Amino acid sequence: MFYAVLFLAFSILFGHAVVEKIGFARSREEQVFFSMALGLPLASVVAYASFFVFGNLAHLASLVALPLFSFLMLRRNWKAKQGWDTGFWLRMAPVIILITILFSAGAVHVNAQGNYEVSGLFWQDTYYHVSIEKYFAYNNIVPPQDPQYSGVPLNYSFLIDLYSGVLERLEMPFTLAFALPALLMVIAFFACVYFLAFRLGASKNAAIIAVLLLLFSGSMSYGMMFEDAQTHASVADWLKNPDRDYAVLIENPPVGHVIQFFKSHLARQRSSNFGYTVAVVVFILLFEIAKQFETRVGKAFEKRKLDSKLFFAAGVLTGLLPLMREAAFIACILAAGTLFLIYRHKKWIWFFVPALLLGIVQFASWIGPSTSNNYVALEIGWRAMSQNPVNIAWFWIENMGLPLVFAIAGFVLAPKQVRRYYLAFIPLFLAFTLFRFSPDYMNNMKLVNLWQIPTFALGALALAKLYEFCFPAVKGKKKQKRRMLNLLPPAAALILLVAAILPGALSIQKDAWNQISLYGRADVEFAKDANAILPVDAVVLAFDAPHAFDLVGRVRMLGFPAVGWVKGRSDWYERAVDQQDFYSGKRMEEVIRKYGLTHVSLIPNNERRFKDLNETAIRTSPLLKRLYQKTINGLDYEIYEVRKEGN
Repeated sequence: MFYAVLFLAFSILFGHAVVEKIGFARSREEQVFFSMALGLPLASVVAYASFFVFGNLAHLASLVALPLFSFLMLRRNWKAKQGWDTGFWLRMAPVIILITILFSAGAVHVNAQGNYEVSGLFWQDTYYHVSIEKYFAYNNIVPPQDPQYSGVPLNYSFLIDLYSGVLERLEMPFTLAFALPALLMVIAFFACVYFLAFRLGASKNAAIIAVLLLLFSGSMSYGMMFEDAQTHASVADWLKNPDRDYAVLIENPPVGHVIQFFKSHLARQRSSNFGYTVAVVVFILLFEIAKQFETRVGKAFEKRKLDSKLFFAAGVLTGLLPLMREAAFIACILAAGTLFLIYRHKKWIWFFVPALLLGIVQFASWIGPSTSNNYVALEIGWRAMSQNPVNIAWFWIENMGLPLVFAIAGFVLAPKQVRRYYLAFIPLFLAFTLFRFSPDYMNNMKLVNLWQIPTFALGALALAKLYEFCFPAVKGKKKQKRRMLNLLPPAAALILLVAAILPGALSIQKDAWNQISLYGRADVEFAKDANAILPVDAVVLAFDAPHAFDLVGRVRMLGFPAVGWVKGRSDWYERAVDQQDFYSGKRMEEVIRKYGLTHVSLIPNNERRFKDLNETAIRTSPLLKRLYQKTINGLDYEIYEVRKEGN
């Protein structure tokens, strides 16, 4: 545990060194949160590279490398920083406390019965991420395979799960290793959103409003809310027990909806914790670059040099994004490409060379399967199901809610430099409005989320201007009346803010305390035994997820079939059929050879048992030898080893 805490501290120190080297932090708060935002992902990159050199000693090698790299970067860059910004902490402290409470109550934890459970905010996708984290915690991962899809490279954005796996290797308890990096990154994400919005709006009020609009994103569901409130004894009872998810609009017949930002992508999609946060840092660096271009005018244009470090840092971070969130890579490339067209200069080579050299190698693993099965397709209007521009516009206003209305006003009110900077995100909007980037249409939401960040910051700018508006001063008897009149703009701004965030807040409230069991105590006990007896290179045939083998961290022939479908794997259905046949007692030898199986499991899974399961065929098969059998809480857990020829 001590070494795990040390690794976490060294990660942030490494992030601090990188931030100092780039030199773009404006305050002590930015220094702290940028260090978190970059430190954990970059430490994961160091650990990942270490696996290729040091194998299973990579966690120890990176523990040594991080402080060494930090010292080398910091030895000439120690600078005294200004004092703390009280205004930042007064605004952000409640947000940080709320996020900490939500994670404490909802992230993977052990309940009183010894089961692993999560709240409704976190449960989706958790199974897959647990299997990846455990894979990194127990295996030599060179090169990494998909733990639920044997023989296939891991083309999911896995970096945050690698970080948690390293913490577990360094003896941090699984539940803490799994939740803590995500908590720190979500806090850093909203801090970075604050800093981006502050740059765009030049207002601390605009910065915190942007955070709130994003955290509690919702829709124009006020009709649904009014209907449901009428069915409760009081408004307080309705607020405590909302009937529906007001962050989304589901029409009848269903047309499609936009999902809640925090609940659906920061809490559940762990890869977004790294990917979105680093993407916001890149957005900030691109803003600083655009600002340099805006100030280099007239005769001073050639005299004031552009800072190559900003271009290079943004390019390197963008190039690493496919390991964190492939959608973030797309967003940053599109934004930088648009700014290049606006501010054409040879300095952009410092961005695009590292971004493309680093990114394309990793991005290629995503492109491969995505070229099959109609993975990427033209779908004008996306979920609006219409090619009529008016219908598409209303779809987005209806689903994004008041923040999008505010953003339109914010674009009009923003300074010219901010408006030109925001143009960089228009191609991103066009991308997810014109194309579908996955068989699962909701995967487009990852691009939508990245567009929401600067868009909601613009909306916050408009709301802040209303809050800060004052009527011109007057003298004499009308002065007192003017003071009363000046209360109207902030009151209107607060009412609009509450109206904008209420649907999203109720959406989070609906799922925040509802606990869902992931793995039973028996599953946890079995996983400990299985990890002790299975070789790290085992290829296991196991039941569908959710499954105790998620906690074992060994590669499965097929875990959760939806993983293969969503990632564009062409043979996911074939694997499902082969798995079904094997457990039915058919084609057993063929399936073993086809997938190189080394072990087979028979484990209770009441919800997803195969209807034709033939346990007798497995237990009596000459192809298999029982390696492990244990009855835990009245349930039988078995592992069979595939017999080698001659045995």
